[in-house]
Amino acid sequence: LLYHVSIGGQDAATVLGAGRVLMLDGNSATVRVSGGVARIEGATIVATDVKAKNGFIHVIDSVLLPPALR
Repeated sequence: LLYHVSIGGQDAATVLGAGRVLMLDGNSATVRVSGGVARIEGATIVATDVKAKNGFIHVIDSVLLPPALR
């Protein structure tokens, strides 16, 4: 589960502009936009900037697997 949470409360503009996001498990995930579709490690980002008490939620359409499990 820690591979699904990034460090800090990052909005979509920050995440998409970074290209890589550091996750709580210590790994990083690649974020790309191609053809107007944003993806993180192959998962499509379907909703962004859902405000939460401790930051933002960005909804994806699949489970992310950390590098050791791919």
